[in-house]
Amino acid sequence: MKVEDYNNYREFLPGIRDDSPEEFYRLAQIFSENVFELIQNDNGVSVPYMMDDAIESFIIFENPVVTGNYDKNKRELITGSIEVQPDKCILVVRQQMSGEEDSFFTIRFTGLHMENHLYRYHGIGHFWISGYEYLRQLDYRLWVIRDKYQFFGREACSDEEISLLNLYEFAPLRYYTCIDWEKDAGNECSINGIEAFISIAKKAGDKSFLNILQHYLKKQSKIYEKILIFMLRSYKHSCIVKELQKLIDDASSIYDERSFGEKYDAFIKNCRKEINNIFPKGNKVCECLEEQPFTIYDGEFSYNFHFIFWKRHFLSRNCKIYTIELNGNDIKQLKKQFQKQINEIIYQH
Repeated sequence: MKVEDYNNYREFLPGIRDDSPEEFYRLAQIFSENVFELIQNDNGVSVPYMMDDAIESFIIFENPVVTGNYDKNKRELITGSIEVQPDKCILVVRQQMSGEEDSFFTIRFTGLHMENHLYRYHGIGHFWISGYEYLRQLDYRLWVIRDKYQFFGREACSDEEISLLNLYEFAPLRYYTCIDWEKDAGNECSINGIEAFISIAKKAGDKSFLNILQHYLKKQSKIYEKILIFMLRSYKHSCIVKELQKLIDDASSIYDERSFGEKYDAFIKNCRKEINNIFPKGNKVCECLEEQPFTIYDGEFSYNFHFIFWKRHFLSRNCKIYTIELNGNDIKQLKKQFQKQINEIIYQH
């Protein structure tokens, strides 16, 4: 699996030099994707580089001096150029918006470095596409691991995560993607991906799943792919899904949970306690996943609890999703929102 080549982005930050550190090329990549966002707070001046459930990564400006104003609402097109001097660097940023005059600001700094915060991700869920959502969550978590590896290499991944990388190259599971651009990219399957699932089938003791996998390994036909797509969601082969989920959970559990400050952390802890009293962990009726903001959220606090209620549809294992949506900065109001919505879910079930 290829690690990102940042030299491809140098044209998006004119003034960058051949001997510039990798962080400068990562900054150029941000401009290439038009996702530049300046953060100025008590911790200094930084730009988010990669933000997902598993990692929050920032490019940190060393000894920064900002001249001019950054308009966070002026994001139609943001471009940059850099001047590298012996003792300092000057980044000039241009913000453009249709119908408005362009604006500029500069950052003088002495260097750049990366700051990466790694988080556990196996208890987090996103529900963008309906149907077999529990399989889409597993595919998404493997995608998160793969992305972390591609952007940061071995240093950002544990041994357990490295061992899971090939699982993302298994087309029958990628059929259940919840990521639009991955869905459009098609479902290519690698030999390593199939062999990784053969290992799971052996651990799970699923002989019929293993048999189809071995045929699929010899000939990657669409017929075998469709059979495996169906088998993944069938009750008969749920042991495969459970084994895959356990591997991902174990790889993720070594990392810390996000913290949103003492009052929000205490509130979330109490919500989890009440949910566990109603639907104990390991029950066969419901599983709860959370949707969390980033730790640098700006504005109103937002937090969701997603309840996956299992249901059977002929031979398939499917589910129905109910969500508690919490928004606001007042803990009392958040408690009221939670209590009202959890009572509605209890009433429906």
